[in-house]
Amino acid sequence: MQNWETLRRSRIESILVIRLWSVAEILAATPMVRVLRNCFPAAHISFLLEERFSELLAGCPFIDQIIPWSRQEQKQTVKEFFDLYRKVKRQHYDIIIDLQGEKRSRLLTFLSRAEFRIGYESADLRGKAYNIKREISPIKKHLVLFYLDLVRELIRYSGNPLDLTLFVTQDEENQNRTKDTPQSRSEKKRVLIHPAGERATIVWPNEKFAELADRLIKERSVDLILAGSDKEPDRERVRQISQLMSQKGQIIYHSSWRQLISLLRTVDIFVGHDSGPMHIAAALGKRVVALFGPSDPRQRHPWGSGHEVVWHQFPCSPCERSACFKGAGSCMASIEVAEVLEAIAGFLTNS
Repeated sequence: MQNWETLRRSRIESILVIRLWSVAEILAATPMVRVLRNCFPAAHISFLLEERFSELLAGCPFIDQIIPWSRQEQKQTVKEFFDLYRKVKRQHYDIIIDLQGEKRSRLLTFLSRAEFRIGYESADLRGKAYNIKREISPIKKHLVLFYLDLVRELIRYSGNPLDLTLFVTQDEENQNRTKDTPQSRSEKKRVLIHPAGERATIVWPNEKFAELADRLIKERSVDLILAGSDKEPDRERVRQISQLMSQKGQIIYHSSWRQLISLLRTVDIFVGHDSGPMHIAAALGKRVVALFGPSDPRQRHPWGSGHEVVWHQFPCSPCERSACFKGAGSCMASIEVAEVLEAIAGFLTNS
């Protein structure tokens, strides 16, 4: 069994971080990766993640290589896994940190034979996947702190800020400068509502989003943007909300994470659920009003200061249900338009 003292004394030339999917989790890993970069400035740091999320880390200066993990129809074949294993094996990584912690990532970590294999304690593979282990704390922590806890022995050597990291490419920066003309600027605050949600149980009712949008335009005189991805069910949800509105706002669909990032950089306030877009907005330093229901904001709230969380904690939350037995009395439906408007109003007057 290896230990942290041995790791710190070793010559570390290559590091692999594994976090395959989820925008929130990938962004939450960036402070931990910054710790690794500051502790091992000469090391080659790679990040393994699903191909559809790889553009989130584009331009990140403390990641040398992004390894996209491709799956066919969300199922990885045996051949695809071993192709990936051979690619990892050829790199001869000194350290592999498995943030995914699921069966395939643990098996990949174990088979790599990296000198230092780091992860949270698990009963799988009879505890052989990792030779530096951390027990999962019974105290609920935000994802950022959960990942940092895995390398806490290194933090005192790194002197890192704990902010999330999203980088804008030079081409995107130039495009934004071109768009930012005196004619395009407005004195009004730009508020973006993004009603995306992976599960029906985390979604606020469409009619409440429509009422919120109407009141923001009419009572607060904001530039209102209603946004979603160009895929279903986002597109249909945006369409339904816009049809319920009596006021006129701008509707924008995005087809990639980079398009969403470019859009979010132009707004002042983001309103949405516990979703990838919400975490991206927080990483970009935007004011965020996050609506929580069954997911736990103590672990997934928008990271950083200057955000508002609206949450009614029910006895049955947190939960992972895809459908709620409470129906119209659910935790999300219990959130009132007036309290969301109040949270936004604080940013309109103070920002």
